[in-house]
Amino acid sequence: MLAYAAAHTLTIKDLYQWKTALARRGFLPSKKSAPAFVAIAPAVPTALPTSCKVTLPNSVRFQFPGNPDASSLREILTAASRLA
Repeated sequence: MLAYAAAHTLTIKDLYQWKTALARRGFLPSKKSAPAFVAIAPAVPTALPTSCKVTLPNSVRFQFPGNPDASSLREILTAASRLA
């Protein structure tokens, strides 16, 4: 973590503070939680999706029609991250 902080002009103190804050909000696993990696199997799409769904760790869900472009998706996820 020290090398990452140095490479991105961050202080190690700030990096650890954000790690703690994100774990408290449920965005990172706590030290007492189950393993961070879980095996998944991607679904095989039969047709193009007509809507997009986002479910946050606190069970808040967003659903919007169509397939958003990268810029729109970034704005949606940024707004969602502020809800915690």
